Amino acid sequence: MITAVNPLRPALAIVALGMLAACTDGTAQTPSSPSTSATAETALSAATAGLATGNYHFTMSSPRRKTDGLLHQPSNSSKETIALDRKVFHRVRVGWDEYVRTDASGWQHTDYTRLPAKRRPSSLREQPDRTGATALLAAARDVTVDGSTMTGHIDGTHLPSSLVPSGTPGGLLGKAPFTARLDDQGRLVHFVLKIPARKDDPVRPAATWTLTIDGYGRSPAQQAPAKFEELPDDTYEHLYSPSHPLPTDLDDLMAPS
Repeated sequence: MITAVNPLRPALAIVALGMLAACTDGTAQTPSSPSTSATAETALSAATAGLATGNYHFTMSSPRRKTDGLLHQPSNSSKETIALDRKVFHRVRVGWDEYVRTDASGWQHTDYTRLPAKRRPSSLREQPDRTGATALLAAARDVTVDGSTMTGHIDGTHLPSSLVPSGTPGGLLGKAPFTARLDDQGRLVHFVLKIPARKDDPVRPAATWTLTIDGYGRSPAQQAPAKFEELPDDTYEHLYSPSHPLPTDLDDLMAPS
């Protein structure tokens, strides 16, 4: 049987990488609970201060996806390698220009200035935390601090969509406990979030999301690749039109239609 594939799908999947990265911190900025001590509040604030500088290296991993990246906010540039199941994407961002390739293809260029402002991903200067940790810790509850270790939990209603199974109301997930480790300056260097199984679906297993951060202040500026192809015009037209929803799920875009 021959499976039909949407001709726009590969290009849209490339653009989705940028759109999804702009939404990784989609958790509501909710203040910590009253049960969190003043000491813990101070530690939470200091933990993400390094991410606000936009200059660091990070790795994020979950059961199906792993991302290795670095940001250099002074030059408004970044680089990421994203492994999704058996597919690997390489992504370079320099200002409003983005270049993406797979292990089996050449670089493809997306010029986000060709899209209306409301349909572009946020710039690196507007959103220096590409990990989502700032928003997650803003929604932390019952936080305790023991030396360089913080523990607590995040209510399921405040988990970002990138960490929640498609179509799952947050309330069905309950509490997600976390453990965070800080460096000698109080900055976040390791974060492990235990995502519980869905209460209404015992078949869906629990999962672990892990984040590691290092190299604060030492990331190099990134450059555009020497050779690349332009994103097709019809893909820009698709993204430009308000009648077409923006990419929100890379998994869906990579599946046959």
